[in-house]
Amino acid sequence: MEKNKTGKYLKYAIGEIILVVIGILFALQINNWNLKNVQKKEGRTYLTSIKSNLVQDTLALRLTIQNIKLTLKTLDSTAGLISMNESILLKGPDITQAMLTTHNFVTENTSVEDLTSSGKFNLIDNQKIAQLTLLYYNNIENNVGIFNRSIEIYTRDIIAPYFMNRYQMDFDYPNSLKFNKKLNPDNNENNSDNLFITNAIKYRHFILSGLSYRYEETITSAKNLIASINIELEE
Repeated sequence: MEKNKTGKYLKYAIGEIILVVIGILFALQINNWNLKNVQKKEGRTYLTSIKSNLVQDTLALRLTIQNIKLTLKTLDSTAGLISMNESILLKGPDITQAMLTTHNFVTENTSVEDLTSSGKFNLIDNQKIAQLTLLYYNNIENNVGIFNRSIEIYTRDIIAPYFMNRYQMDFDYPNSLKFNKKLNPDNNENNSDNLFITNAIKYRHFILSGLSYRYEETITSAKNLIASINIELEE
């Protein structure tokens, strides 16, 4: 201080402080960059997993649609027999299956459930893909689910009890399930049976056709989402 060097020491101290601050800011920047890089990689991993789930959905849906078409074909042939005034006892496993199978579809949504439950949905940087993903699964839950529940309730509460109270069931596991002869045969009931089966066929044909259409829409949505994810992963 006697030699008037206070100003020099003060400037030196300020310079040291600035260097330390710059070092800290630089370290924080690197840490943030590393964190964002890790999050980006994790987000891409989730996108790849979601894509895999969507591919599984499309495969399952195509198989289910094929089975619905076979069911509709069997329903049509059964309705044709009834129109010729032939009494229909559900002896064949194909007819029984056509009347009782619900053709339910359960989506593979493990990746989205993990993202949602862990609060990591923000790892998907592309907001359009995030919105399309949520829309896809919401549509399955709300739109497709309505048809699935309708078929399940009608089959469980109306169709199955009707036949189980009137026909003997034969079950050849795992090959087939069929209703055979009537428990209380009465020719006067043939017309009543045919009327019930005709109405049941009409209802199932209507609801299964609508379900098949919505499954086709779901496949289209899944394919569009897969295409968007592929573009995102290529960047």
